[in-house]
Amino acid sequence: MNPNDREYSNGEITVSWKPDECIHSTICYKKLIEVFNPGNRPWVNIHGSTTEKIVEVVKQCPTNALTYKWNDESRNTPGNFKSVDQPVAREQKEEALVEEKPVRIEIIPDGPAIVNGNFVINHENGIKMKMANMVSFCTCGKSSNQPFCDGSHHN
Repeated sequence: MNPNDREYSNGEITVSWKPDECIHSTICYKKLIEVFNPGNRPWVNIHGSTTEKIVEVVKQCPTNALTYKWNDESRNTPGNFKSVDQPVAREQKEEALVEEKPVRIEIIPDGPAIVNGNFVINHENGIKMKMANMVSFCTCGKSSNQPFCDGSHHN
């Protein structure tokens, strides 16, 4: 674990924040300022809302900067939580992509284009670059991780 990473628990879930992966899309605090308030220290008040609302917002994080896991391990099955701590096998990801779910694209003003849904990103040479449920594409041209956003639009 990176020494900058933080964990916050309300008894039901533990939310992890990895600042090195944060692109500052502002989704978390725009949608749930009671929990995610960058003006406060600590900036996460895990008791500021219901577990359900926190989970809903964390799932919208375009990177794995915010993840959660249930403290009751029996609830941590692939598909019902967003965490990098328990990777899903590639075969399971490919099977999940078979499910038809609409892809949603959200353009963040002065930020990235966030694509949400089940999709595959193909490289120009036809090789799969990434299978994803959510990804953040750079729209400003400053990212050093093109075509993905790395938060450089804030610099």
